[in-house]
Amino acid sequence: EAVRPVLAKAPMTRVLGRYVFREVASPFIVGTFVLSFVALMPQVLKLADQVLAFGIGPYGFGLLITYLLPPVLLFVVPAAFLLSVLVAFGRLSSDSEMIAMRAGGVSLWQLLPPVLMLGIFASVITAVMSSYGEPWGRSQIKSFIFKLGETKAAGLVQPRTFNDDFFGLVIYADAVSPQESRLENVFLAGELDKQRFAVHARQGLVIADPDRRSIVLRLVDGTIDHLGSADDPVSRATFKRLDYNILPETTVDLPGKDPYEMYPDELYGFLLAKGDKARGRDWMAFHKKFAYPISALLMGILGMALGINDPRHGKGRGYLYGLGVMVLYYLLVRFGDGFGEKRVIAPVIAAWLPNFVFLVFGCWLFAAQAREEETFLEKAVARFGG
Repeated sequence: EAVRPVLAKAPMTRVLGRYVFREVASPFIVGTFVLSFVALMPQVLKLADQVLAFGIGPYGFGLLITYLLPPVLLFVVPAAFLLSVLVAFGRLSSDSEMIAMRAGGVSLWQLLPPVLMLGIFASVITAVMSSYGEPWGRSQIKSFIFKLGETKAAGLVQPRTFNDDFFGLVIYADAVSPQESRLENVFLAGELDKQRFAVHARQGLVIADPDRRSIVLRLVDGTIDHLGSADDPVSRATFKRLDYNILPETTVDLPGKDPYEMYPDELYGFLLAKGDKARGRDWMAFHKKFAYPISALLMGILGMALGINDPRHGKGRGYLYGLGVMVLYYLLVRFGDGFGEKRVIAPVIAAWLPNFVFLVFGCWLFAAQAREEETFLEKAVARFGG
């Protein structure tokens, strides 16, 4: 009489659940640290010219990393969770452990609970970062740079020296008074909107505006020359007062702040107050606070389905799938941002579209793997990839 496979008993399922949990948790922790480091580097380098010029020490640099980390974790945690699931199930497949489990009556559905537990944990972290970490980090980094500029901007200028690291400008002053943030007989050169300019002024004052978090270099009694190409003439204009914002990235438009710097209840109150005048960007910021956390959970389901493959193919194919998944999700997010902010489509649809696409695709692919069916994805890879 033929022996029919049966589902694994509860004790075996619990043992396998703990085993899968450990297999996913370890690369998840390591991946979060590694991806955070990789994602932070461009942000740190972007701010290095501004912040390091102020001469901050290790404590200040530590604060900078602390403020930059929450917005980075918002995207790193789902990516690290997807990578960890791919690594775990890719190894189980390449070592033929998945074949042994299935032969012992263990279905893919029985391996899902530990992945869902970790997925919920990743979703909670992402939710905290989305609702509280990102607004706090974005706001604090602007305040941090503003305070540095407020107290040290004028001190960056050395008298009777051409200083070429003054917020992307070349500046010269005959005399500098850091205590009064005053410069005498100032020459300034730079580029704005792809047009070069040179300014000469009798006096310059560095003025801080706490309400707008802006640092303005106010030039008094001078001339400004706009320099075009070699064939274009130089145009000159005189002025009594000219304000140049040297920290535009920290400046906020009155009377409020950026929607991505608001906490959920604060942003919701702002949207209710604005009513029909609320911008698409404001609504996108609100809906994405709830859409991003769900993506972490979906990444786990999709990662399980993509990580399982034929042992003969090794682990590389699963990693390639993972890279494709992240690129696709990023493109869908960018698509949603562009159309949602312009209200080409409703912001709620634009914000949740990537999750809906991944939910449908992930559930279909997971169900197909649970039935041990060959999907069109595997057929396409086998046909074109050999």
